[in-house]
Amino acid sequence: MAYKAGGRFPLGAYAIYDRKIMNHRTSFRVGAQSFYDLINGASDYRKTGTTGFNNAAATPNYVYRYVDPVSYTGSVNVHF
Repeated sequence: MAYKAGGRFPLGAYAIYDRKIMNHRTSFRVGAQSFYDLINGASDYRKTGTTGFNNAAATPNYVYRYVDPVSYTGSVNVHF
């Protein structure tokens, strides 16, 4: 998918589960950040600008950057 005017729209999600374990309130949280980008799709890179114009090909010389990698998190909290 083509890069759209410098935009990024990375998706992230998390889930929380609360319960009592041995009479203590316990929270479990798992999450994932940047697992998909709605604007750039599943591309490994995105255009971030230009360095000039290529007259022979009649196209701009784009600057490419790799997209942010997916990051996963997890945590457990126990309330005493």
